[in-house]
Amino acid sequence: MEAYGDSDELYTIRQKFFSGQFKLVAETSLKSFSGSVAARAEEYILRSRISLGDVSGVLNYIQAEEQNGRALPAGLEAIRLYALYVRNPSKNDIHLKFEEFISRHTNDETTLVLGSIYLVKQYGNYEDALTLLSKGENSLECISVIVQIQLLRNRLDLAIKELKNSRQISQDSIIYNLSESWANSVSGSDDKLQSSFYFWEEISQSNTSVKSLVSLLIINLQMKHFPESKEIIDQIELLNGDDLNFLANEITYYVINGDNKKVEELIQRLNQLSKGQHPYIIDYKEKDAMFDEIVQKYSI
Repeated sequence: MEAYGDSDELYTIRQKFFSGQFKLVAETSLKSFSGSVAARAEEYILRSRISLGDVSGVLNYIQAEEQNGRALPAGLEAIRLYALYVRNPSKNDIHLKFEEFISRHTNDETTLVLGSIYLVKQYGNYEDALTLLSKGENSLECISVIVQIQLLRNRLDLAIKELKNSRQISQDSIIYNLSESWANSVSGSDDKLQSSFYFWEEISQSNTSVKSLVSLLIINLQMKHFPESKEIIDQIELLNGDDLNFLANEITYYVINGDNKKVEELIQRLNQLSKGQHPYIIDYKEKDAMFDEIVQKYSI
């Protein structure tokens, strides 16, 4: 599993990757890395390209490496299978190949992380994902995904327990600090919210990205800092106003401010861009259908 520390060769690319600066990571040259460090940097680069939507480019790159006689490491093969899944999530033979590969490579950190994400996205299977991630001994990224899953399950207590158990290996890593900030943001405590705010404010200034700014926006909304929230919204609009998670949180801002016309406009935009698959849209449609059913049931 990966070593973590401010002095290691991967520090800069890791900071960029986990703060959501995917374009900068994707443009990073591998020439400045060597050995196992180069292999991990390559994984960050390819995963960033997938996040940017360049799935075909990633698949072409890996295919070219294989055709040039390279024996693909487990992490690269996991990225290929995950990319194939992202490109066509309904194709059953990809599911079978990926699941069989995951079962044979539980000692590889990237396989554990991408495999667990696949299990949650495809099946909503939190338990198997957690079991898989538990095999990543001393892996902060595995711990980070565990924390996210526990928060999705409304188990803040287990998320905090996981953070406490891993504190000794964190070495002030951005991965650990990200996970802690997520837990702090849902704790309901003013002190914890303030701590999370300071973290995201620093990250959004030192490693500006849509991801870091959306996180800062969420914290500001929780703290009822509405003028500051609008400033962040304006800043994100200049970077990428079509980011799906940004749109979902922008809707929240306008709901709070009572601008129903803007809310409807943004809901339609998010629905169109996500093809109806963003969690906010799915939840909205379910509640809308439930309301219509109640109205019909009690109409005279």
